[in-house]
Amino acid sequence: MPAGWVYTGDMFQLPPVKGEPVYQPYVIKDNIKGKDKEVNGEYIWHEALQHSILLDKNYRQDDPKFLGICRAIRTGKGDQQHVNDLNDRMISPTNMPPPDALYIYPTNDQVHAANVIMTHRHAQVNNLPVIRILAKIHHTQKRKDRRAAAGIPSTTLITNEAHRVFSGFTAAKSTATTKRIGVLSILDLHFGAPVILINVSNALQVSYNISNNSTGKFVGFWPPTSNQNFTEKKNVRLIDDNTNGTVYYPADDHEVTHLLIEINMHGGKGFQMPGLPQNVYAMPRTKGSVKCQDGHIHVVEQFRIRLFYASTCDKVQGQSIHRPIVLGGMNNSRNNYLYVVLTRVHRLLQLYIAKLLTMKDMSYCGPDYPLQKEMERLAKLEKITLHRIRTCPQIGGL
Repeated sequence: MPAGWVYTGDMFQLPPVKGEPVYQPYVIKDNIKGKDKEVNGEYIWHEALQHSILLDKNYRQDDPKFLGICRAIRTGKGDQQHVNDLNDRMISPTNMPPPDALYIYPTNDQVHAANVIMTHRHAQVNNLPVIRILAKIHHTQKRKDRRAAAGIPSTTLITNEAHRVFSGFTAAKSTATTKRIGVLSILDLHFGAPVILINVSNALQVSYNISNNSTGKFVGFWPPTSNQNFTEKKNVRLIDDNTNGTVYYPADDHEVTHLLIEINMHGGKGFQMPGLPQNVYAMPRTKGSVKCQDGHIHVVEQFRIRLFYASTCDKVQGQSIHRPIVLGGMNNSRNNYLYVVLTRVHRLLQLYIAKLLTMKDMSYCGPDYPLQKEMERLAKLEKITLHRIRTCPQIGGL
């Protein structure tokens, strides 16, 4: 093995949604031993890493009391006092989250519903129009050929949200796998709406420093005439029969080809697309094959963004959030879910709790047994590493 370093983040946070942690014990998958490096990197992790240095200096939380709460919950040592301190941030008539708060929910269904409702609520309060963008849904070429062979006219574009291929939220069926594709069959936007980018291409990341899960706000349509030409206002159903709103559609002769998104850039980085203001990205529609509500595969063409009034915990993991955050619900099926939500913010006063926490919630915090044993192994390895550094003659006993 060539000499090198492997850098990891905080392993006490949530594991990848579709992946597995490399620190797990050797397993057998498809009759191949898990230590085969081509399986999931476990061989490199367990056999090739001979040294370890653990970094525990905190650079995000600037509230000592809150930092103590986070560290206790991280290691499964949260107590009743920590529960009481967090519950002091319970939402009440005298402690309401501000309008720009980000709501964190366990499931995509909850997030979708909250985003739609809050989009329409914010637009109504601020007297802003809500513009509804529908996905373009085409039959695949194979299905077109079958229909042509049978003498059936081929429908090439579906634009009516009442059509059976629309689910109301996503073009895909309601499953954990297809929802991650990120295609919204119905996208309701108002000017200034917070958004998050999904499925960002490598080319875009290289060209403009825009990464997957970059956040920003919707600032307009392209071409410019699309910003003033809409249909008459229409009453529509939102989540169910009890939630309704009003929307406008782009006029037939003013199709929206791009969304203009002002990206939140950090660290002094920025970009300039030709003919657009600083840090404004013109997002085109992208295509993807999705199994729709009618049971058939269709080519779906839509803008790859999500509204960002609400989010799952996984979507914001690793981000430093400067907006207030509302813990909308617990997910005790996942270890340290609470810890990940808490550590998105900088101080306790930035946090709001929608439902009182209990010591039972604390019992789901902390690492699971394999991770705990791995951290003990790395801590022992770190002692050996630091001793070798201090006694190395080439670096003068640093």
